[in-house]
Formats: sequence, C-alpha cells, structure tokens
Amino acid sequence: MFKVATRVGESVPPDTQHAVSVSLPTWESNIGYRELNPVVMEKFVCGYPRVFVPLVNQDFCNKVLDKYSKPSSSENGEAIEEKCLIFPSLQVAKICVDFVIKLSNNLAKVRIVKVSGIGKKSTPQVYAVIVDAENYPHLKEYYQIAGEGISSRLGNYLLNGDDGCDPDELSLAGSNAKSVVKRRISDEITDTMNKCGTDCSNAKLDANKDISLYSSGMASIFSALKLILSFDNEGSTSFIGKKKTVMFGVGFSDTITLLERFSNNYFLPYDKSSTALTYLENEILIKSKQENDPVLAVFLETPSNPLVKMADLIKLHELSIKYGFYLVVDNTVSGFVNLNVLPYADIVVSSLTKLFSGASNLLAGSLILNPGVGDNTTTQKKALYDFAVNEYFPKYYEDLLWEEDAIVLAKNSEDYVDRVHQTNANAEWCVNEVLMPYKGKLFKGVNYITTKDDDDNETLKNYTAIKNPVDGGYGTLCSVTFYDLEKAKAFYDNLKVCKGPSLGTNFTLSCPYTLLAHYFDLEEAAEHGLDKTLIRISIGMENREELKTVFNKAIKAALQA
Repeated sequence: MFKVATRVGESVPPDTQHAVSVSLPTWESNIGYRELNPVVMEKFVCGYPRVFVPLVNQDFCNKVLDKYSKPSSSENGEAIEEKCLIFPSLQVAKICVDFVIKLSNNLAKVRIVKVSGIGKKSTPQVYAVIVDAENYPHLKEYYQIAGEGISSRLGNYLLNGDDGCDPDELSLAGSNAKSVVKRRISDEITDTMNKCGTDCSNAKLDANKDISLYSSGMASIFSALKLILSFDNEGSTSFIGKKKTVMFGVGFSDTITLLERFSNNYFLPYDKSSTALTYLENEILIKSKQENDPVLAVFLETPSNPLVKMADLIKLHELSIKYGFYLVVDNTVSGFVNLNVLPYADIVVSSLTKLFSGASNLLAGSLILNPGVGDNTTTQKKALYDFAVNEYFPKYYEDLLWEEDAIVLAKNSEDYVDRVHQTNANAEWCVNEVLMPYKGKLFKGVNYITTKDDDDNETLKNYTAIKNPVDGGYGTLCSVTFYDLEKAKAFYDNLKVCKGPSLGTNFTLSCPYTLLAHYFDLEEAAEHGLDKTLIRISIGMENREELKTVFNKAIKAALQA
C-alpha cells in the first residue's frame, strides 16, 4: 500500500518534494481551503501549483518585490501594495499583462520586469508581472487558467542556485529527456492506431514536428486555442477574440473558464451525447453559419472529468468536416493507450501531470497535431496543420518545460504502459466489485464508463467505438454521488486513501470535486449534473484486497451516518 497522507496541508504523497497535490483529508478541510480559512491555509506546505503558488516561488516573488517594487499612494494617500507572479518568457508575460488590463478595464497598474536568480549568473532569465494588489486576482486568474507560471523546480533553481550543476549539461540532459518523452508519446499513439486499424497511408506521426511539450496541461489547451485563433486571424497574435467556440460536455472547470475568457464560448453540457449532438448541429452550427459567424472550434474531453461521460467522437468528427470547425480533444483521462483519439481530432491535448507521470511531483502537458491520419485529409484540416508546422510553431512556440521537470517526467513515464494496464484493471474491478453493490443503497450514482444508466448506455458505446481492442481499458477515473450529504461526508472522512486535488496518480486519490471546483456556484453546477455530494476517485495500483478493505470501511461508516 502506498503511504497515505493524513494531515491537512501535507504533500500528496507524503514527504514529496515538488508535490502537485495537497492533503485535504476531511470534508471540512476542503471547505476551509475554498474559504481560505487561515487555520487550514497556514498548514499548507504545497498545493496544486496552478492554484497554490509553490512556497519556493512565493519566496522568489518576495525577493523580486523587495528589489523592484515601487511604493506609491492612492488619491486619498493610502499606500498601494504591489504583488507579482513569475513567468518563464516575455511573450507569456505580455499576454498576461494584456489579460490583466482587459479584465481591470484598463485600471490595473501593471508592468513587466526581467529578472534572474538572486546573485546567480547561471540562472535563466524570467519575467515578473508586477501589479497593484487590487488587481492581483486578475493576475492570479491568468496564472491559474493559462498554466504558464514557472515550476517549483525552476523556482528553486532561481532562488537557491544550481548546486554546482553545469548549465550546459543541464540543458543537454533536458533536451534529451524531452526527445524521449515525445518519442514515447508518438510510439504509444502509433501503436494504438495500428491496433485499431487506422489508415496512416497519407501521413505518419512525427515526434519532433507534430508533438510539442508544455509546462502544464492547461498550457497545452491554451496553446491549441491560440493556434486556432491565430490561424483564423491570418497569423495575428491578438488572442483575446470573439470567435465562437463550444465546450461540448461538462469538462474541467478551468478549461471552461479559459475558453470563456479568450473566445466567445458556448458551454453545452449534456445528459445524452446524441441529444446534445442534435442540438449542436441544429441550434448552434447551422444558425451560426446562417449568421455568417461560424463556430471556429469544439473542445471536449474523452471521457469527461468528473462525470465520466463519453461523447460520440466519430460523429463530432463528421460534423467538423461538414461545418468546417476544428476539433480539440483532451485525452487526459483516457491517455494514449486506451482510446484511439487522434484520427478524429485536429489537435489532441493532454495533461502529462496525470498518469503519464503518475508520481504527483511535476506539471507538464502535450499537444499533438493530426498530420492527416485517418480521413483527416480535407483542405480545411490540412490548412490548419500546414499553418501550425510551417508558420505558427516556428514563430511563436516556446519550449517552456523546465529541464529538471523534463528529466523527471522522462524517468516517471518509463513504465507508463504497465501502469495503465494495472490501474485500468484495478479501477474496473473496484467499481464492479466494491462500489456497484451499494448503488441504490448508499450511492445515488456510480459514474464509470461501464456503469452509465441511460437507456442504451451511449457512453459505453461511444467509448467502445474508438477503444484500443487489444490492450485498452476503461481508465482509472470514477465518481460517486449520494442520496444524503451527511453520508457523503462520512464516506469521504473515513476513506483512508490520499485525498486532495488531481487524478491519474499511481496511488488512489480522491476529492469532493464539486465542492472543490464549484464551491461558490454549487446551484449552477447542479444544473449541469454536478451533484454537491459528488466524490471523484482515481484508482491507483494498490493491492486489491487492501483497496477493498479501505473502501468497505468508508462504506460502512457512511451507511451508519
């Protein structure tokens, strides 16, 4: 059994440097976190890095402010405090500044300062975006949804130096690690396509040309959106646009926010994929085309997090050809082994933070362009690809995955396929043998690919239609809802696994997702199918009997609550 974090605020897993999850072991500690209760927050040694700025990065920010902050006063004589966040490139910092200015209605006092490690000549140059404290929430929002802040490893390097490491050697090792990661992703996608009989006669996936790496999964999603907006605007870098995009299904909350901030996004939650597809075509695609304002892109997850719903990707691909939009698929939950996604997408994005890494000790993301595999060979599809590889990426792509993170990612992902198989098997077993027997007794719903209740189980059909038939499984993610909130709390509080944000870890990890992601809009979330009692569970590699014992104790406590 993996070591379980039990204290509020400790790293998940325990004693993990650069951990990307934090222990929230009780229902009340999650509420305390969302309300920024000092009693809870003062215990945090880490958090999910896009949301909770790593402590070492906070220290570096304070050093920067000590050196560069410009004290000023408001009209009534009150001192104006300044805050900052650090970004790895000038290009990123400039987009961030534009975002802050726009959201503040041009009122923010914001500037960019180029900085390097304190007293360290060998450290890379980074960029501090400094803003008045009143408008810091806008800066923090960009940091969270764009996913382009510096990592804690880079923060440590900037703050404490290189520990004698030769910068050239580090750069070379990082470059080699990135090549390994890209080849690994390419090999797994190609293997899955071959096992599914995908026609690759027109094009082959090129690891160096078609795959790019990012500092987080959200950064890869943002890059996909910027690429499409730039292509539509004939190469313009004005990324805050008005073109229509669609978020198909209830996806990750930060993805929805990103699309809403940088495009004219239509959020289309659904109960049944077929009904939503009919609505998408008749009420959005056709009408938008008639109004001469066609939909530019549709984003979706395969399957969705946390409701584990699977859209009809084949039908969506057909609609994309018919109506001329681009399809961006986030395959974070299914990964590169379980589903054959690329032939039906223009762009595939993924958070490598999750099972590809598995160790919960770094953020990373990937973006894969479809070079024309399957029937993705129309003039419209090819034009986007050609623009991406010949114009956009050569001019605008920046390799911002810090070398030390890339080295760790390459090491973590060595046994990726074996871990996929083990967690697939554990999750399916746990759902069928441990959770499902209590559906209707304790659980109002058990969300997993194989357990959907709709009349013809569209989720399973849609998933199976593109599933790797040889060694693909149903993934690690499931979620449960309860008839009674107190029983949900009892189940969660007594579930002795690691509990905190993130998913796709080598160990079982759980959180009250709706509470965490939608605490301040629970009623609206409920309208989209996100029950306030929903608990997300990512099943890990533990021994099955140990898992069964742990879950049964939580179930027993909930039944008695």
